[in-house]
Amino acid sequence: MTSETLFQAASISKPVSALAALRLVEEGKLSLDKNVNDKLRTWKVPDNQFTAQQKVTVRRILSHRAGITVRGFPWRVCPHRRANLEWRKTAKH
Repeated sequence: MTSETLFQAASISKPVSALAALRLVEEGKLSLDKNVNDKLRTWKVPDNQFTAQQKVTVRRILSHRAGITVRGFPWRVCPHRRANLEWRKTAKH
């Protein structure tokens, strides 16, 4: 293990992410009920049967009703996950 070793945050990041999202909502920078794809820049929630009827929102994500799973994230489905993690680490957002 080195200072460059990558780790997957997994479920431990959920409360921290929720707090950060709700703070942005409180500041008026994010909406609980608008389509998250309107704010995402480097990746979008892929269209599927669920999103055709109801868009993914912060409220739905935080309440586990958004219809997304780990499979929806490109660094999890790619057989070269390490390469995708490296891309995410160096991508300019």
